[in-house]
Amino acid sequence: MDRFTIYIIIRVVLLVLMSLLFGIIFARPEYFFSQIIVGSVIFLQTLEMIRFARRSIKELAKFIRAIKYGDVSVNFTDDKLGRDFRDLSGSFREVIYAFNKVRIEKESQFMLLQAIIDKISFGIIAFNEDSEVLLMNQAAIDFLEIERTKDWNYIKKHKADFTGQVEKMADDGRKLVELDSELGTRQLSVYNHTLILMEKYCRVITFYDIQDEIEQKEIEAWYKLIRILTHEIMNSATPLTSLTDTILMLIEQQDGEQKKPSEITEDNIKDVRSSVYTIKNRTEGILKFVDAYRKLTDIPHPELTEVSLKELCNSVASLLAADFENRKISLSLNIQPKDLKLYCDRQLMSQVLINLLSNSMYALEDQPEAKIEVICSENNARINIEVMDNGKGISQETREKIFIPFFSTRDTGSGIGLSFSKFVILQHGGRIKVESEIKKGTRFTIDLPNQIK
Repeated sequence: MDRFTIYIIIRVVLLVLMSLLFGIIFARPEYFFSQIIVGSVIFLQTLEMIRFARRSIKELAKFIRAIKYGDVSVNFTDDKLGRDFRDLSGSFREVIYAFNKVRIEKESQFMLLQAIIDKISFGIIAFNEDSEVLLMNQAAIDFLEIERTKDWNYIKKHKADFTGQVEKMADDGRKLVELDSELGTRQLSVYNHTLILMEKYCRVITFYDIQDEIEQKEIEAWYKLIRILTHEIMNSATPLTSLTDTILMLIEQQDGEQKKPSEITEDNIKDVRSSVYTIKNRTEGILKFVDAYRKLTDIPHPELTEVSLKELCNSVASLLAADFENRKISLSLNIQPKDLKLYCDRQLMSQVLINLLSNSMYALEDQPEAKIEVICSENNARINIEVMDNGKGISQETREKIFIPFFSTRDTGSGIGLSFSKFVILQHGGRIKVESEIKKGTRFTIDLPNQIK
């Protein structure tokens, strides 16, 4: 038992004993002076207990304030409190020391966290419902061109266009936000995540400039496109040059002089004629290639109308019915709900489905029990269209290239079908992706916004 507790017990016991003694002698006149002495002692003991209690409460209040405000400079000394408070003072000091140690550890962890997020290239800002900025990294400071701050209102004052759009975002959502800066208008992709922290509503905002990403993707796209164009043109131009040299060799002397008609044999004429036909065919191939490129760049803007997906799929299936029958391919359509509708350009969307089904038919060549399934469904106000087959599948290397214009794995393919399809889907505000496994099949998934009210 500690000294402080023993001291309390002794005082209470003494006060009780003196009170009993006073009660015993209270009714006896002969103990008049004893009554005065005992009463005075009880009075003094009561005052001392009150003083002791007040001192204890005062020290406890000082301790609580030190904890509340994180004041580790508060000192609990034995000299001022007396011997009876020594154990209590020691306990207070131990708690303050432990509290200070935990606080230092948390500050160190926060400094480490701040150092880490300052190295991240995208902006991070976390603030609570009291407009207190809990976290902010260097990238956010650079993007917003402001000083490091703990006050969200300061950011609102200097970047009202940014904060205004952020505060209107859904609790967990993504949005493109335009930000005016010294470098011009920047497009920021902003993510908003909400959570409850210490019983307070908090937001964590992350954002980055998509321009660099877009430019990099554009460079990669141009590089791939130029590589395909160069490959196609070189495949056509190289034999043309070779055939031209062959024709010249047949109608010219070694010194470059034209041969006389008598020197040109029947075989020479046949070779020249064959070479000219080959040049003609290759030239037509180049013209078809250029025409395909023109078609890809002249896709009309969608004219949106309300379209029944069941009717659309049945129409495309009827158009390709003969091909399915000749190739012995089973086609199944699954539209849920049956009256599902889509706001789209009917002609363009029909062409997209034709392209996907044609690719699936190619993948099913020589495939036993060949099957294609088209599934249309609605999910969270979006329309999903899936085209699946159990064909030979697509390798990962090929999957990365199939949407590149003029890339084709077929000798007779133009390489614009899937490029066209992706462009049309993007024009409708949707996305298209491909999943495939070798010898197990392929799934194309179209995700479109459902704007039917």
